[in-house]
Amino acid sequence: MNTPTPYGPDRATFRHWLDRDNKAVQGAAEVIRGFRSRIGAPCAINRGAGRTHYVWHSGFDRFSVTVFSRRNVS
Repeated sequence: MNTPTPYGPDRATFRHWLDRDNKAVQGAAEVIRGFRSRIGAPCAINRGAGRTHYVWHSGFDRFSVTVFSRRNVS
């Protein structure tokens, strides 16, 4: 049985280093595109089982977007 991941329709989260909790993101591709145009290419892209984690550093700020796969990973 496939149970959906509880992260918005695109199954993505955003986090700034000062935030306590992750925030659900709708339109993850637009968010990533916006960061690429504003800050540049991500300094790290980590791929794991069912997720991709993008990280940007700008001065002392750290932004991260995690995109989860639409399919269940067992």
